[in-house]
Amino acid sequence: MNSIRSVEISATTVDEAIDLALDQLGLSIDDVEVEVLRQPDEPDEHGFVTDEALISVSARSAPALQRPARVRGAQRSSSRRELTPGERMHISQVGQEALSDLLHHLGLIASSRVDPASVNTAQADAPVVLEVEGEDLGVLIGKRGENLDALQYILNLMVQKWVGTWPNVSVDVAGYRARREEVLDQLAKRMVRRVVETQQPFTFEPMPPRERRIVHLAIQDDDRVVTESLGEGDERRVVIYPAE
Repeated sequence: MNSIRSVEISATTVDEAIDLALDQLGLSIDDVEVEVLRQPDEPDEHGFVTDEALISVSARSAPALQRPARVRGAQRSSSRRELTPGERMHISQVGQEALSDLLHHLGLIASSRVDPASVNTAQADAPVVLEVEGEDLGVLIGKRGENLDALQYILNLMVQKWVGTWPNVSVDVAGYRARREEVLDQLAKRMVRRVVETQQPFTFEPMPPRERRIVHLAIQDDDRVVTESLGEGDERRVVIYPAE
């Protein structure tokens, strides 16, 4: 008899947390119930504001597969409030000003600009993107983008105080995020070829939730393999298995 299972997952956004929970349970969105326990801008049980969403996902029935089931572009509605065009414009202006102040206080020779496509997009839940250009900006990126993620979180907190809602601002430095996504996409596809040829699993190095999601999405439509995230916290990593 199948037993109901549930997991609590934290990630930088509710959508990422849902993806990770579905991956861990090996289920599709239609097979689970999702409860948002905390948004990224909400305080935890100790009153501290955290940079990650926390959700509880309950499986209606346990999966029969030994390996994780493939989730193909599950449709779902995010609990994040969508921004109006006027709000997106206001957030972009406030965000750029706040980011410029941060760069100045850090003593960096750098400038910021708003990606106009992220302001004018018809996708109301897409982030407003701010881009940083300048000299010697490696310190802003840090190992695996950790400093960049911290900068982005601080900026979102600053903008939130001005606009009254979580602004969903994404910060990129010298195109790092786009380059990193391309590297991970190509690496994932190369490792798929290795797994198919050897019929042996491949385990990636530990990655943050955003990068694990890139790997999952890069190969989710390849019927020759399945993916799973294993481990806890900073040691969580993606494993590619040959499909049975």
